[in-house]
Amino acid sequence: FADGATDPQVKTKLEEMKQGKLMPDEFIFKVTFEAIEKKIGGGSGIALDGIVRTMKQAEGFYEFFKSRGFIDRLIVLLIDISEQDAFDRLTKRRMCSICGYPVPWLPQTKGISTCPKCGGKLGIRIDDTEDAMRMRLQKQGPAAIQPLFDFFKDKNLGKTIDGIGSIEEVAQRIASAIQ
Repeated sequence: FADGATDPQVKTKLEEMKQGKLMPDEFIFKVTFEAIEKKIGGGSGIALDGIVRTMKQAEGFYEFFKSRGFIDRLIVLLIDISEQDAFDRLTKRRMCSICGYPVPWLPQTKGISTCPKCGGKLGIRIDDTEDAMRMRLQKQGPAAIQPLFDFFKDKNLGKTIDGIGSIEEVAQRIASAIQ
């Protein structure tokens, strides 16, 4: 969403969000729903990653998709990993300083220092410090997410995916779940 933002206030909020700050529900609805409308209106499908953070957001997204007749195509996935696995993955990932490409910490990538996409320097995101991750996981980790996922699961929209394994293995599980 940040790439298409032209409104200076929206750009500022999106930069704050990149720093790990939580945004008000109304802001999330405005920015996300506008972007979804553009994509869906153009015939594209969408995938939202980690966007629902509060029960108000879960209810808002549900109503948004329902009001547009897309509820039968909505699938909510919970990629199931432990809080420790989440902490390890988040504190070790690196981002390209030029294009923002995320590079996970894997045996095959831990030795690289430049972006495989554009050659930019890799570094830790400003909001991926250990202290920031502990705070984020406390507010947004498995215990906080479970009631939100249950909201969708109770409506037969939620599926749990085992998130342990290689990227390829988890990607295959996701592909199977959304077919």
